[in-house]
Amino acid sequence: MNLKESNYFEMVILRDVQGLFGGQNLYLKNNGQIIVQNVQLGKEKPGLEERRYIFSINSKEAEKVNFLINKHKFFDIKIPERLGVPDEARPTITVILSSGESKTISKWFNDVHPDFDAIYSYLIKLTQKVNKMAPDYQGSYDYDWKPKDFNE
Repeated sequence: MNLKESNYFEMVILRDVQGLFGGQNLYLKNNGQIIVQNVQLGKEKPGLEERRYIFSINSKEAEKVNFLINKHKFFDIKIPERLGVPDEARPTITVILSSGESKTISKWFNDVHPDFDAIYSYLIKLTQKVNKMAPDYQGSYDYDWKPKDFNE
């Protein structure tokens, strides 16, 4: 499926937290609003801790997300199922279009899929923008937390 000009993404969600080691989640709206959860092993107490950041990306960056979804035919991606390797991460990307159509794709980290990987890599690049920011929230990681207005 190719995206039409009037059918841009409404929301993109990356869930990429491995339960033992952490990772990152990203929630992106088409207006550039973005929430990033950076999750790491706790330094002072056991378990995972998160730092949550709320900011905006510019329209050029949002357009690049849309471009990648289109170029790499996200809605046509098919990834064969297999059993995971112990402790292997399994990132999941959900794309919701302005038409209401949506798709969620998961891939084991050790597998290579050029189309998924291109979109995933750019979303990870967006999560790295928080490296020089102060968090909006810091505390224990709640696996079930989702920002309001980001319903999948």
